[in-house]
Amino acid sequence: MERFWTIEEETSSPSYSVEEAACEAHFQQTVSRNQQGRYIVRLPVKPDVLTSLGDNRRTAVRRFRMIQQRMGTDPQLRIQYVDFMNEYHALGHMQKVDDYETPPKPCYHLPHHAVVREESTTTKVRVVFDASCKTSQGRSLNDALMVGPIVQEEMRSIIMRSRTRRIMLVADAK
Repeated sequence: MERFWTIEEETSSPSYSVEEAACEAHFQQTVSRNQQGRYIVRLPVKPDVLTSLGDNRRTAVRRFRMIQQRMGTDPQLRIQYVDFMNEYHALGHMQKVDDYETPPKPCYHLPHHAVVREESTTTKVRVVFDASCKTSQGRSLNDALMVGPIVQEEMRSIIMRSRTRRIMLVADAK
């Protein structure tokens, strides 16, 4: 009788690093679904790195001025970009930072830019955020996030297993 493989048979119990285990535990504790059925999970931050990121305001302002110049020559881009940012603010994904707050709260200014795809049928303008932008301390927001374990099988294993049968079914599940 033919035998079919299952993922459980191929993988042994995971051996995670300390950070991977902490990230996995964070995910298990914070994952939920909203009313629309979308998954929500809090970012797995490293508090010690997050509080000592350093300043990146000058870089973020310089990049924003470049965006403003570009929007000055393209009114359609400006409309779509401003609409996106207003929606982002309304959803609570960003907040205004008071420059004159004393003492100033630690914050990270997330640089962003527009990617325009004229051939797109849905969204012509997409705003891209650069969390790898370094601060005065040489750190980025990405550096302040834990890295979780790899949960997908290696591609080599998937391809080798696919060659053991005469017929292979492939699907894109959404």
